[in-house]
Amino acid sequence: ERKIMQKYTGVHIVLDIFGCVYEQLENQTYLVSVMEKLTDVLGTNVIVETCHKFSPQGISMVLIISASHITVHTWPEDHYVGIDIFTCEDTDYNVEQIEKYFKEKLICNRIKSQKIYRGLVES
Repeated sequence: ERKIMQKYTGVHIVLDIFGCVYEQLENQTYLVSVMEKLTDVLGTNVIVETCHKFSPQGISMVLIISASHITVHTWPEDHYVGIDIFTCEDTDYNVEQIEKYFKEKLICNRIKSQKIYRGLVES
């Protein structure tokens, strides 16, 4: 009988952060700083970073990191930010640690998170 081994190509953490303060979600300098410090928490490095401020409000940011990428999209008018952290390294990030980091950095009411194992490979 052949034993099937399973492994995942990547881990995708999806964070929905509700009840945020409008001014924080509109502060591009602050959000860039928060996300750059997150890469320290995750033990990864920023390779390329880009950020766009929309009119009348909202910010989208992409950080290409040594482990894969992080995206951030804010809807200040809805007091909401969506953050995706994707890693292709053999790193299983601690979601509770990431939630704690954002609770310290963003004024918010609630964080809903999911951890999705992507790219199942059977061998």
